[in-house]
Amino acid sequence: MRPPHFADVAAGIRSADMIECDGDGSMGEGEIMAGEGEHLPQDIVRRKILRDPQAQQDFSRNGFVAMPMLSEAEVAALSTAASALRPNDAFDPRRPNWRAASYHCSFLDTNRDYRRRAFELISRTFTAHVEQVLQDYRIIQCNFYVKPAGRGKFNLHQNWPLTANLDETSVSIWCPLVDATGHNGGLCAVPASHKIVPHVQGPNTDPYFQGLEERMWAAGMVETFSVPAGSAVIFDDGLIHGSPTNQGETPRFAVQLMCVPAESTPAYYRDIGGGRFEVVRADVDFWLENDIKDLLDGNADWEMLGVVEGRNRQVDFDELTDLLTRSDDIRRTSIALHPVVDDVSEPPRFLPRWLGRKRSA
Repeated sequence: MRPPHFADVAAGIRSADMIECDGDGSMGEGEIMAGEGEHLPQDIVRRKILRDPQAQQDFSRNGFVAMPMLSEAEVAALSTAASALRPNDAFDPRRPNWRAASYHCSFLDTNRDYRRRAFELISRTFTAHVEQVLQDYRIIQCNFYVKPAGRGKFNLHQNWPLTANLDETSVSIWCPLVDATGHNGGLCAVPASHKIVPHVQGPNTDPYFQGLEERMWAAGMVETFSVPAGSAVIFDDGLIHGSPTNQGETPRFAVQLMCVPAESTPAYYRDIGGGRFEVVRADVDFWLENDIKDLLDGNADWEMLGVVEGRNRQVDFDELTDLLTRSDDIRRTSIALHPVVDDVSEPPRFLPRWLGRKRSA
């Protein structure tokens, strides 16, 4: 059965089995096979993310849910306030920025004062909505995403993980300030593609589906959303998503917020080679004070949480299709990574508890 289109999700037509949400997120001891060479512990329990039961069911199954969020007055006020901000690229990057991105993203702008003002403006507008919709989540990042006319393609990708425990769920809230469709560079996604591999995406890390995007589109895996201004798509940061070029005549303004569970340790994973990642504490100020070069190079002043052994690997199209087919079962398993420490019998105090778990045989 094909996943629902945006309208079906927004209307709450589709229902799904709930995953248990009352546990502590600890790993089970059994294992299942999730692709050749991938053994994942079973019986993970995941906490509630959305307050509305139907929205939670849809989110658990599809990796996203759509709903109205901002009023017309809030959209107008936020749009007006945004137009008064002064990013260095003037919301219209003429020189392609990092990785030749032809869209504006607040985090990629070189004006740190602007980035902080953008965060404050967006968080002030959305905090009450986040508290109303999400179950005990807090905002970590806020960005304006602006696609000038004729530019702004964003290839399919996953967001970077934002929690020290990968079994916790960080979410993005994507809210356009104008009606957004495939024509003007609106959001698209692969339904049910969240939490199906223990992949850590980063700024210099290839996606696990590298080279498959054209086939994914041709096979009908990718859904394109039509989202009215002020409505929001809330999605798991592990969901495969992207957006096409803005083919309209005016810029497409949208807002992105990234949120983590209130009890989680916010983190950034820096790829240090050899399949390993440094895990560092990354709260709000981390994302406001560091730029993309800092994330790639690292900083001795960062608060180190530990080093983990990654399990990134490439999949082919047939395996991706199989993973999506079995996604409901796979999501009931852990994707946590193992720490790289000499003696894990007594973990150092600065490491979160999950980083000190022994690797199962």
